[in-house]
Amino acid sequence: MVGFTGQNMMNASNLLQASQPGTEGYGKARKVIDFYVRTASESPFGFTHGLYNMDLQRHDSWWTGLLLPLAYAQNTSDLERLMGPLYEHRKPIIDALTGTHGIYLRCVLEETEALLTQYSVAPSAPESWLAVAKKFGAFLLSAQDPTDGSWKRAYSLSGEPLTEPDFWFGQTYYQQRSSTATVIPFLLHLGKLTGDAAYRTAAIRAGHFVREHFVDKVRHNGGIHDSIYAKPQLIDHESIYFCCRALLALYKSVGGAYFLEGAVRAAKLSATWILLWDIPLDQNSTLAKLGFRTTGWAGCDTPGAGYFHPMGLIAVPDLVEISQITGDVLFLDIAELALMACNENVGPQWGYAMEGLQEEGVLLAPWFEDDPIFAEDKGFGGRWKGEGNKTCLPWISAVTVWAGREMSRRFGTQDFGSLRKKMAVNGV
Repeated sequence: MVGFTGQNMMNASNLLQASQPGTEGYGKARKVIDFYVRTASESPFGFTHGLYNMDLQRHDSWWTGLLLPLAYAQNTSDLERLMGPLYEHRKPIIDALTGTHGIYLRCVLEETEALLTQYSVAPSAPESWLAVAKKFGAFLLSAQDPTDGSWKRAYSLSGEPLTEPDFWFGQTYYQQRSSTATVIPFLLHLGKLTGDAAYRTAAIRAGHFVREHFVDKVRHNGGIHDSIYAKPQLIDHESIYFCCRALLALYKSVGGAYFLEGAVRAAKLSATWILLWDIPLDQNSTLAKLGFRTTGWAGCDTPGAGYFHPMGLIAVPDLVEISQITGDVLFLDIAELALMACNENVGPQWGYAMEGLQEEGVLLAPWFEDDPIFAEDKGFGGRWKGEGNKTCLPWISAVTVWAGREMSRRFGTQDFGSLRKKMAVNGV
């Protein structure tokens, strides 16, 4: 399954790099990659369906968790049982999306980017891996808006932009283009590997759009695809990370103050509003009485202010690098907070089958305290306040392992003490 932040290719890449040829782990990782490449090769754009239903052995479209139950439900009563009150709440959207087949831009990007990264580090990697990445790169060149350098949020399997229903794909110009930043580092990497300057040119054009509209105007949105709010896309934590990553990658490739200033602004938005802001708690709650704080955790669906998860790990290497470039040690401190906050991924089993597994996130009051969907008699799948959301998704282990490996790759260490010493030696 690809899905939204499914990160199967990143997991496979992590496993492949940690395994020796001939071992079970290596074999499983290659099976995942080969399946993805074989499927994506059938598309002229390097696309795949977002979901592979293993039970029925068929491909389906993945409009995040909203439509996942449709792959398994046999009738309406099944849907109501699987989705609870969310089914009636979102029935018009479910009905509209049921016949819509396509993929989120970010979903294709995450899998293809992991494939391209693995191609660039694996000895004797098959050329078919690069061919899939080039197909997607060519699609990006052809689909880029000629006036402003942006891309749409989602596309059909035939490469056409998806904009209806607008509640799901965006009701405003910027909502429909919310994933533009995600593809910029991929284009720069592909351009470097192939020597084709067109990829770099497209990335630069998109970078100007990202800084002007999403960073400077604080309109970053749509990182979370499965909004259950009245607004289709929120200003959220993941979208600003991608803006920071994109502009930092452009600065490293192109240089100049414009992209560096944009990356620093995006990093400040990530840090001050998301990673350093504690979700407010009911002062009579057990967590508040114990002095619990969410410092360093990423506030998912940030305006809702009541749910956090470890996606903030993807920002850690970039925050460290910005700290080194600017000489501002505060970015290093924030990166360490984010890394340490997510250490529930390490060590004890926490009641799960093996170490490293955890629920996607934790729900905290007063988020949705008065919403009937979350009332006690409804339960919303038993997701009570102070508990997790009872899902363990592939992206959690993927970004955790990736962040550690990326720290070692860029800086030669994951030890923040030694990083501080190096900056001190350099006069910071």
